[in-house]
Amino acid sequence: LPCRWGRYRTIMLSAAVASFGFGVLSLAVLIPSLSVHQQSILAFIGLALIALGNGASMPCLSSFVGDQLEPYIESVASD
Repeated sequence: LPCRWGRYRTIMLSAAVASFGFGVLSLAVLIPSLSVHQQSILAFIGLALIALGNGASMPCLSSFVGDQLEPYIESVASD
């Protein structure tokens, strides 16, 4: 996914998926007319969306750290 879309788009999409997962997880608790079975299904769907969103963004975020440290490493190596 990151190679095809780029880091910025991947992070934006994965953040949107994770946010939607948090919304689904909140709805599972806030709607009182749902049965326990329906609440658990919504909760697992929400958790799966959160995991998918966080898993897609982690490789991109670690490369951002590498981009920030590269100039510092070069300046320390030249001293």
